[in-house]
Amino acid sequence: MATASSSSSSSLPSLPPPSPKSPPDLYSKRRDTAKLNMLDREITFLEVEFKSLQGLQPASTCCKELTDFVVANSDPLLPSSKKNRKPCRFWKWLRY
Repeated sequence: MATASSSSSSSLPSLPPPSPKSPPDLYSKRRDTAKLNMLDREITFLEVEFKSLQGLQPASTCCKELTDFVVANSDPLLPSSKKNRKPCRFWKWLRY
């Protein structure tokens, strides 16, 4: 029976030797702190931008004022009334 137990233990695969622990990755900590600093800068930039936008009027108010001004003041270069003209024969000839 001693031979049977020794043959079964030799058929089991042996485990690889344990590998030494790797040193701590200092660069990943630096990368993480650099990413955090970049995000903090972006947050402060967006906060300043948001505060500056709060002081502006809504765009719809500005558009309404512009539309009212344009409607009230007609363009002096555009004719105010459309003249009845016969179509030019040249353009008719050109189309055919």
